[in-house]
Amino acid sequence: RQQVVEEWNRTDADYPREAGVHHLVEQQAARVPDAVAIVFEKTSITYAELNARANQLARHLHELGVGSETVVGVHLDRSIDLVVALLGILKAGGAYLPLDPLFPAERLAYMLDDSHAAIVITQHRMLGTLVTGGAAIVRLDSDWPAIAEQSPTDLQRLSFADRLAYVLYTSGSTGRPKGVQVLHSGVVN
Repeated sequence: RQQVVEEWNRTDADYPREAGVHHLVEQQAARVPDAVAIVFEKTSITYAELNARANQLARHLHELGVGSETVVGVHLDRSIDLVVALLGILKAGGAYLPLDPLFPAERLAYMLDDSHAAIVITQHRMLGTLVTGGAAIVRLDSDWPAIAEQSPTDLQRLSFADRLAYVLYTSGSTGRPKGVQVLHSGVVN
């Protein structure tokens, strides 16, 4: 009983309680900038490259009005761009809303409307499968030249622990998806 109940359940760990998820990536980029951060298929990028791209996107999103807890939809396939988008949204102060490209258009439209997403990040080739309502569109592929003009340096560091990191829709017992809000503190922990 001692081993199972007490010893195996000693999971306390010290962690940066005021940090946002993206701050941990910034710390890693400062420690090991040339280490590989992401490998996708035959492409890889370092922590320095990931952090720089996310900073550029964050500044672009900020210019479009993304701020504290602004919900931004992410309609991308699994890729390096997906991770850049998630980090960029968090660095801008926003919260991401995953929009699985395999979901029916009706479900995606409902999630965008219900979450009041201000912006959707996608790629040009995926626009035909998405009904965005009033949300602005950022196309990571065709808009990247403008995004790349932004500074790649880290943004001002604020406390993010009590701020929204993402909204995830579940199936819901009523048949309608329900948005679950997750704070940075829950993810960082």
